[in-house]
Amino acid sequence: MSRQATRKRAPARRGNQRKSSGAPGWVWLFTGLVVGAFIASLVWLAKQPDTQLPSAGELADNIKQAAPDGKQLSKPIFEFYTRLSESEEIVESVDEPTTTTIESTPAQENEPPTSYLLQAASFRNYKDADALKAKLILMGMDVKVETVGSHGDTWHRVIVGPFTSTARLSDARSILAENNIQPLVMKQK
Repeated sequence: MSRQATRKRAPARRGNQRKSSGAPGWVWLFTGLVVGAFIASLVWLAKQPDTQLPSAGELADNIKQAAPDGKQLSKPIFEFYTRLSESEEIVESVDEPTTTTIESTPAQENEPPTSYLLQAASFRNYKDADALKAKLILMGMDVKVETVGSHGDTWHRVIVGPFTSTARLSDARSILAENNIQPLVMKQK
């Protein structure tokens, strides 16, 4: 028996296959959105009213006209710095109380009692000053933090006191010295 040889057919060719000749559709969509947003912003800016700022020369003229009689406006004068320096006096050393008895002399009624303050430290950062304040409070001292501005800088002083007796002042100084703090003694007027 002979078999008839059958020829296998080649698969049929598919007509024209499309080859991609450009960018994908999402690129065109994105480009269109960007161009549309740009055009919309240009239209929006064109419809805005002109609000031009005056030039520096015009501002200077307006300021000169606002000042009476052409006088320049003066800076405010602050009295805080002068009052502060008048109310405090730095004391180099305080005499220790002597153990000998001294005849008590009646204090003159005109003189207010002298009180002393100890400046334990001064910090630029308030958190550091507050931490030292907490440490000194735990030692049983009367402490406060004063914020002082000087030459454009802000300082936070840790102040111990006031002390009306030199004995208490000496005790506080020795406690601070035991804790490696060398205070500055200030006489309060």
